[in-house]
Amino acid sequence: MVSKESLAHIAAKAARLIPGIGSYQDKEKIRDLDKRWRNHIASLINEERIRIDEVKKLLTKKIKFDLLDDLDLLTKKMYQLADTIEFSSYGYSSLFDQAAVDKKRLEDLLQFDQSMEKELIEIKEQVDKLVTASEADIPLRIPEVELALTALNNKLKSREELLKRVK
Repeated sequence: MVSKESLAHIAAKAARLIPGIGSYQDKEKIRDLDKRWRNHIASLINEERIRIDEVKKLLTKKIKFDLLDDLDLLTKKMYQLADTIEFSSYGYSSLFDQAAVDKKRLEDLLQFDQSMEKELIEIKEQVDKLVTASEADIPLRIPEVELALTALNNKLKSREELLKRVK
């Protein structure tokens, strides 16, 4: 009796015999990996945003409202950045697009997305400094977090250029 796994393996091998199917499957695997990686990045940013929300709650309990506007703006930026990353294009070209998205470009895109780790570490370090800062130092830490977010956002802008490159 043939198991589901062996049947799936046989079907995958057979599909690779059809011209173009193997390449399509390879590209789909890369797209899927890239999407999972971007979801992971977005979740890391959201975790840091939640940490800042905790600071906002503490300040609210202490009736210290003067910093809440700046912290709200910061968390909104983080939320938008996480959404931009999570829902950014992942390598499909439109039907009439001259720049077809080939396997090499998808691999470059995945590598690019994985290279955001440096910026993510910087964001986490700056959020660490903010959440552990005294109330007097919080206004000094907010711009540092914003700067780290801007660095990641700027890197994302070059991501779209990678997709637009012509073969």
